[in-house]
This record gives sequence, C-alpha cells and structure tokens, in this order.
Amino acid sequence: MLQHNKFLLAARNIDWLKNYFTFQAYLQQPFALGLLKFEHFNYPFGEYILYTDNSPVFAIAVKLFSNYIFDVSADGLFVYHLFLVSGILLSTFLLFQILTCLIQDRACIIFFSLILPWLQPQLFRLGGHFSLSFSFVLLLGILFLLRSYRHFYTGKNIIKELFWFVPALIIVSFIHLYYLPLVLVLVGYFCAAWVLQAFFRNENYRFLIAWSIAAVLIPLCVTYSIIRLTDGYYELRPDKATGYSFVGNKLHLSDLYTAYAHNHLKFNYLFTPEPSGNWEPYAYLGSFALYVGALLLIMGVFRLFFKAAFFPSVANHEFTRSFLLLFGVASFGSLFISLGDYFNLFSSDLPVRNYLNIFRYLKKITESVTHFRALDRFGWVFFWFINLLVIYYYDQLLQSKSGKIVRFVAYTLALLALSDTLDAFAYYHRNVIANELTDPTLKKELYLAEGIQVSDFQAILPIPFYYIGTEETDLEMSVPEDFQTKTIQLSLTSNLPLMASQMSRTAPAQAKEIFSLITGQASSNLKSKLNNKPLLVAVDTTLYNQHIKYCEKVPFRSSCQVYEAGRTFVQRHQLQPIGKFRNVILYSYKY
Repeated sequence: MLQHNKFLLAARNIDWLKNYFTFQAYLQQPFALGLLKFEHFNYPFGEYILYTDNSPVFAIAVKLFSNYIFDVSADGLFVYHLFLVSGILLSTFLLFQILTCLIQDRACIIFFSLILPWLQPQLFRLGGHFSLSFSFVLLLGILFLLRSYRHFYTGKNIIKELFWFVPALIIVSFIHLYYLPLVLVLVGYFCAAWVLQAFFRNENYRFLIAWSIAAVLIPLCVTYSIIRLTDGYYELRPDKATGYSFVGNKLHLSDLYTAYAHNHLKFNYLFTPEPSGNWEPYAYLGSFALYVGALLLIMGVFRLFFKAAFFPSVANHEFTRSFLLLFGVASFGSLFISLGDYFNLFSSDLPVRNYLNIFRYLKKITESVTHFRALDRFGWVFFWFINLLVIYYYDQLLQSKSGKIVRFVAYTLALLALSDTLDAFAYYHRNVIANELTDPTLKKELYLAEGIQVSDFQAILPIPFYYIGTEETDLEMSVPEDFQTKTIQLSLTSNLPLMASQMSRTAPAQAKEIFSLITGQASSNLKSKLNNKPLLVAVDTTLYNQHIKYCEKVPFRSSCQVYEAGRTFVQRHQLQPIGKFRNVILYSYKY
C-alpha cells in the first residue's frame, strides 16, 4: 500500500472502485469548481461531496493542502493509503489508553493494543467502503465514556470531556456518516444505564441527564445542520432507503463465532452454522475472546458451585466492573439493532421478533433512520465489549496469586490472538493488487483519430450504462467490474466526467433525466445543462452477450429499458468510431 502508487487494495465488492475514483478525481478537478461539488460522476448534475463516499473531510483537507501548500493530487491514492494506515495506528494508540485504565499487566496492554486493531471487523472494509475501516472512531467513543465515568467519581469536571468529544465526533462523521449513529447509539445506551445507576445510588443523576443530552444532541444537530446547509440537492433525495432489515443487511448470531475463511483456528469445530446470508459477515469475536472467554466462564462456574481453591481469587475492582457493566448494556443495545426487526435464534425456521431493536420504533417517528440500513455494522461495538471484558478477567487471572503453571498457561493462551493476527497479515497481503487506475502508461492506450483531442468532448457516456445509488431499485443498474474499471481509467486519463454514477443517495430525478438521453427522448432540462461539445461514447458491445441477465426477469424496470436502448444506441444514431481505449470503442455523439 505504501510503495508510492504501485499497489491498490483488492476488492471484495465493487465499491472499492468508487472509493478510489471519487477521491482521486476530486483532487484532479479544478479548484475553481469549489470544495463541495464532485463533477466526475452523474454529469452534468454532479454531486455534493458528502455523498461521494470518498472520506469527504479528509478529501477537502488534502485538496486545500494541494492548492495552497504543496500539490499532491498526482499522488492522491498514496496519500489516501497513508490515511488508511494512520487509522490503524490511531486505533493502537487509543486502545493503549483504554487498556491502561482497565488492566494492570503492562505486557498485556502493549500486546493487545498492537493485536486487536488487526482483528476487529471494520478492517475488512479495506476491501471496499474504505472510509468504514477506521475502528478508532468507536474507540474514541469508548474512551470518552471511560474518561467521563472515571472523572465523575473522582470529582473532576466531566463537562470538559465534551469539549474534545463533540468536535471529534462531528469531524469523523464526515469521514463516513455511519459513524454518527454508531457512536451516538453507544453513548446513548451507556448514558441511559448510567443515569439509572446514579438514580438508584442517589447520586447527581439530574446533572447526568443534562450532560447526556448534550453529548448526544449537540453532535447530532450540528452534523445535520451542516448537511442541510451544504447540500443543494437535499430536497431531491429519497426520504427513506430500501433494504432496511433485509437478510443481507443484518447481523446473524452465527457470525459472532464463525471464523473467517483465512483463519487456521476455528471456534466452530464441532458444528457448522448455516450460511448467514449476510452481505458483510464480518463480526467474528476472535479465537482469544471465544476460547479464553469460555475457559474463564468455566472457571467462574467451578468457583461458584465447587468452591475450587485451585482457581485464583479475582480482585475486586468496583469501578472497572461497574463501567464494564454499563458498557455491556450499551453493547447489547447496539447488538440488538444489528439483528434487525426479526432474527433467527437457532435456524432460519425459528424467526424471533426483535422488540429490543430501538430502530424498530425510531423508524415510525422518522423514516430517515432507514438510510442506516446496514444494521450489521451496529454489531461492531460488541466485538470491543467482549474482547475488553475477556482481557480484563484475563488480566485479573495474571494478577492473582496463581502458581507458575497457571501463569504460563495464561500467557500461552495469548498465542490464540497472535495466530489470528498472522492469518490477517497474510490475508491482507494477498489482497493487494497492482495499481492500474492511475498508471501513467494508460495514456498510451488511448487512441483518437487524427485531429481529435479529448478536450473536444464534454463528458463520457458509457454503453452499457451503469447507475448505482438512487435507493430506487427500478433505477439501479450495474456492469461488470472490468468495464467499469476501464471507464474510470478513461475518465482519470482524459479528465472527462462520467455521465454514469456510483455514489450514495443520488437524486432519482437526475437519474431519470440522464436516462432520457440514452432512450432517445432527452429532457429539455438536461439539454440546458449540457454544453455545445459532443459526448465521448465508450462502448463495449460484447457485454450484451455476456452479462446482465436480470433484465430477462424484470424487463419493466426503467434500468432495463435504458440497458436495452444502449444495445442499439450506436446504430440508431449512426455513430462512427473515432478511437479506442484498451478494448473499448469510442464514438463521438452530438445529441
């Protein structure tokens, strides 16, 4: 990743192309176009940067740096990789701070601070949705709660904790908007349990209520206000999203204990769970948490029922246990959201109605909550709770007056986490590919007829067409990754925008207007936004014989009508080839 633009992170979904393209193309577009608009997708409308999934706050910072200090736009992907790696390092730093407050063994603090950032489920987002790979965001929330809880009971002013937490959460929300609800749900549940605890202890619960409301509502209101003030297309966007509580968007309980394919150690040796059907089945708690957690649980049962003296006595840490209890409540609250409105307890034949999912009730108040439809992501915090809980009791075992044999066995168990980490290193090493998106040699593969230059055109029209992100199934269409890659390469090489799109929550009305150009009835509004230059039509006719079978099942979809119109687009307009890019034929089209 850090070998200066030579390699890219390989994909497990097509979003990796969008992530890379929207970041690099945003840096390449002229500064005069402003900071808030992205023009290389959805031409001629473009899109506001908050909906591009290119880590907007970081992209803006890099663009400002490039314009005013030193131009790094040509090395954008290398800079983006530095950003991704810095997230892992920041997670290590924050985890060190958290563990220092929870446990005593210095070796354990250092070991798990280095190990866990490579095992947490968000790291799989490096295969697409790069902006969601930053586990330090949840750790910021955990550290905020831990510091506030500790300071409250040591007589310190916890209002000061809001001064760093609130702006930090607002900023990271514009790396990816999902971070806002993920952290606010964690903080909200924790604070609710804390207020109840303070009430029954006859502590200053009224102050905690006001403080908790500020911790939740201030970042929520400020973030929402920024979105409303900077989004010129807000009124055109759908009120709700499709896919909420779909099977593929929910966490399945088996995902928690099902090892990844690259793990040598498995927890489910004795049974094979049913395939969860989850599109993002990344929630494995890890070999250390599961095996050591099970062992500590057995030891606890022996102590409770058999008074077994050979098991060490665990020291009494009232503060830490009280914090972990409240953290557990918040983690289970998030876990219940991740399960959706219904979940399968043991098999697909036993669906259970989930009344503990707070989104079940929030979506009755506002359908906007359905935009956070990838509910399984709310299960990420559960990974941290279980691992921190097991590490805490593991540390207590090491601190007890156990014999050398028990301590030796305890230290040996840490190899479980090390094994998973080595497997993760090997896995990510295998998923690095050569960088073909910004390869300078691509310019040599662009051939245009004599006298024709890319500056003669205003935009690229790919055929077959693709359009993803409107939240309306009727308007969604995709193409093979290879063809989409070539159109993106062509866009970056020529610096021409694409009329196709793959972003988030794109206005359906804009999609329909662009579709009208392909079907042959271009709207007057679309024509008014296009200039006098022709369009560069990039065509791969072989795909019509190889791909997109869904139109046979749902020919009534608008997307399928556009797809079929593309089949005859060149013939209908009597276009003549003017060039070639790789195996894509180029035409000039004056609408």
